[in-house]
Amino acid sequence: MIIIIGLLFESPVIVISCGDHVLYEKPLRGELRLILKYIHSVEKTPVIEVFKVKEDGIFLEKFLWQSFGAGLPLEPINAKARITEVGDFYCMDNIGENLGYEITAWFIPENKCEIHIDDEHVVKLDDGGLLAIRLIHTPFYEAVFKWLLGGVFNCLSSKA
Repeated sequence: MIIIIGLLFESPVIVISCGDHVLYEKPLRGELRLILKYIHSVEKTPVIEVFKVKEDGIFLEKFLWQSFGAGLPLEPINAKARITEVGDFYCMDNIGENLGYEITAWFIPENKCEIHIDDEHVVKLDDGGLLAIRLIHTPFYEAVFKWLLGGVFNCLSSKA
Protein backbone atom coordinates (compact mmCIF):
# COMPACT_ATOMS: atom_id res chain seq x y z
CA MET A 1 0.00 0.00 0.00
CA ILE A 2 2.81 2.43 0.89
CA ILE A 3 4.50 1.72 -2.45
CA ILE A 4 1.28 2.56 -4.31
CA ILE A 5 0.92 5.84 -2.40
CA GLY A 6 4.56 6.62 -3.15
CA LEU A 7 3.95 6.12 -6.84
CA LEU A 8 0.75 8.19 -6.96
CA PHE A 9 1.85 11.31 -5.13
CA GLU A 10 4.54 13.77 -6.13
CA SER A 11 6.77 15.85 -3.91
CA PRO A 12 8.46 19.17 -4.82
CA VAL A 13 12.26 19.08 -5.03
CA ILE A 14 14.58 22.05 -5.51
CA VAL A 15 17.46 21.39 -7.91
CA ILE A 16 20.32 23.81 -8.53
CA SER A 17 22.65 22.99 -11.38
CA CYS A 18 25.39 24.54 -13.45
CA GLY A 19 25.76 22.96 -16.84
CA ASP A 20 25.57 19.19 -16.38
CA HIS A 21 26.52 19.32 -12.69
CA VAL A 22 23.89 19.13 -9.97
CA LEU A 23 25.11 21.42 -7.19
CA TYR A 24 22.21 21.02 -4.78
CA GLU A 25 19.12 18.82 -4.66
CA LYS A 26 16.75 18.57 -1.74
CA PRO A 27 13.06 17.92 -1.15
CA LEU A 28 11.16 21.12 -0.44
CA ARG A 29 9.42 21.13 2.92
CA GLY A 30 7.24 24.21 3.27
CA GLU A 31 9.11 27.14 1.75
CA LEU A 32 12.69 28.31 1.70
CA ARG A 33 14.62 31.49 1.06
CA LEU A 34 17.20 31.41 -1.72
CA ILE A 35 19.71 34.23 -2.16
CA LEU A 36 21.94 34.90 -5.17
CA LYS A 37 24.90 37.19 -4.51
CA TYR A 38 27.11 38.31 -7.37
CA ILE A 39 29.13 41.15 -8.85
CA HIS A 40 27.38 42.88 -11.77
CA SER A 41 29.25 42.26 -15.04
CA VAL A 42 29.16 45.87 -16.26
CA GLU A 43 28.81 48.02 -13.14
CA LYS A 44 31.26 45.86 -11.08
CA THR A 45 29.11 46.39 -7.96
CA PRO A 46 27.37 43.82 -5.72
CA VAL A 47 23.86 42.61 -6.50
CA ILE A 48 21.69 40.50 -4.20
CA GLU A 49 18.51 38.76 -5.36
CA VAL A 50 16.23 37.18 -2.76
CA PHE A 51 13.75 34.49 -3.79
CA LYS A 52 11.12 32.52 -1.94
CA VAL A 53 10.68 28.97 -3.19
CA LYS A 54 7.28 27.42 -2.51
CA GLU A 55 5.42 24.45 -3.93
CA ASP A 56 3.70 26.69 -6.49
CA GLY A 57 6.81 28.37 -7.86
CA ILE A 58 9.89 30.53 -7.42
CA PHE A 59 9.07 34.09 -6.34
CA LEU A 60 11.33 37.12 -6.58
CA GLU A 61 10.92 38.88 -3.23
CA LYS A 62 13.72 41.43 -3.01
CA PHE A 63 16.44 42.93 -5.20
CA LEU A 64 19.40 44.92 -3.83
CA TRP A 65 21.96 46.81 -5.92
CA GLN A 66 24.48 49.64 -5.53
CA SER A 67 24.51 51.49 -8.84
CA PHE A 68 22.24 52.29 -11.75
CA GLY A 69 23.25 51.00 -15.15
CA ALA A 70 22.99 48.11 -17.59
CA GLY A 71 20.02 45.95 -16.66
CA LEU A 72 19.58 47.36 -13.16
CA PRO A 73 16.22 48.76 -12.01
CA LEU A 74 15.36 52.44 -12.26
CA GLU A 75 11.85 52.10 -10.85
CA PRO A 76 9.64 49.49 -9.16
CA ILE A 77 8.66 46.60 -11.42
CA ASN A 78 5.08 46.41 -10.15
CA ALA A 79 2.58 48.36 -8.07
CA LYS A 80 3.40 46.46 -4.84
CA ALA A 81 7.16 46.93 -5.01
CA ARG A 82 8.92 49.88 -3.45
CA ILE A 83 12.49 51.16 -3.53
CA THR A 84 14.29 52.25 -0.38
CA GLU A 85 17.91 52.68 0.68
CA VAL A 86 19.37 50.04 2.98
CA GLY A 87 22.94 50.86 3.97
CA ASP A 88 24.99 51.13 0.77
CA PHE A 89 22.27 49.44 -1.31
CA TYR A 90 19.13 50.43 -3.12
CA CYS A 91 16.49 47.87 -2.18
CA MET A 92 13.38 46.94 -4.12
CA ASP A 93 11.25 44.78 -1.85
CA ASN A 94 7.71 43.49 -1.59
CA ILE A 95 8.00 42.30 -5.20
CA GLY A 96 6.26 38.91 -4.98
CA GLU A 97 6.63 38.05 -8.69
CA ASN A 98 6.06 34.36 -9.48
CA LEU A 99 8.79 33.42 -11.96
CA GLY A 100 7.46 29.94 -12.53
CA TYR A 101 9.29 26.69 -11.82
CA GLU A 102 12.67 27.51 -13.36
CA ILE A 103 15.04 30.44 -13.54
CA THR A 104 18.34 30.52 -15.39
CA ALA A 105 21.20 33.00 -15.52
CA TRP A 106 24.62 33.00 -17.12
CA PHE A 107 27.54 33.86 -14.83
CA ILE A 108 31.21 34.40 -15.62
CA PRO A 109 33.97 33.78 -13.05
CA GLU A 110 34.30 37.55 -12.40
CA ASN A 111 30.68 37.60 -11.15
CA LYS A 112 31.76 35.56 -8.09
CA CYS A 113 28.23 34.15 -7.82
CA GLU A 114 27.23 32.60 -4.49
CA ILE A 115 24.02 30.78 -3.68
CA HIS A 116 22.62 30.70 -0.15
CA ILE A 117 19.59 28.75 1.04
CA ASP A 118 17.98 29.68 4.36
CA ASP A 119 21.13 31.56 5.43
CA GLU A 120 23.40 28.59 4.67
CA HIS A 121 26.15 29.06 2.06
CA VAL A 122 25.40 26.32 -0.42
CA VAL A 123 27.69 26.81 -3.38
CA LYS A 124 29.96 29.27 -5.16
CA LEU A 125 30.26 29.25 -8.97
CA ASP A 126 34.03 29.71 -9.23
CA ASP A 127 34.13 28.80 -12.93
CA GLY A 128 30.87 30.50 -13.94
CA GLY A 129 28.43 28.88 -16.33
CA LEU A 130 24.70 28.60 -16.90
CA LEU A 131 23.01 28.45 -13.51
CA ALA A 132 19.59 26.79 -13.39
CA ILE A 133 17.32 26.78 -10.37
CA ARG A 134 14.39 24.42 -10.81
CA LEU A 135 11.46 23.32 -8.75
CA ILE A 136 10.54 19.87 -9.98
CA HIS A 137 7.94 17.41 -8.78
CA THR A 138 9.21 13.87 -8.33
CA PRO A 139 7.45 10.73 -7.10
CA PHE A 140 7.01 10.85 -3.34
CA TYR A 141 9.08 7.68 -2.79
CA GLU A 142 12.06 9.28 -4.56
CA ALA A 143 11.89 12.41 -2.40
CA VAL A 144 11.72 10.29 0.76
CA PHE A 145 14.69 8.22 -0.39
CA LYS A 146 16.76 11.36 -0.97
CA TRP A 147 15.68 12.76 2.39
CA LEU A 148 16.77 9.54 4.12
CA LEU A 149 20.19 9.81 2.47
CA GLY A 150 20.64 13.32 3.80
CA GLY A 151 18.85 15.18 1.04
CA VAL A 152 21.76 17.28 -0.14
CA PHE A 153 23.81 16.15 -3.08
CA ASN A 154 26.88 18.21 -3.80
CA CYS A 155 28.53 17.00 -6.96
CA LEU A 156 31.28 19.61 -6.93
CA SER A 157 33.75 20.33 -4.16
CA SER A 158 32.60 23.94 -3.94
CA LYS A 159 30.52 23.74 -0.76
CA ALA A 160 31.82 26.17 1.82
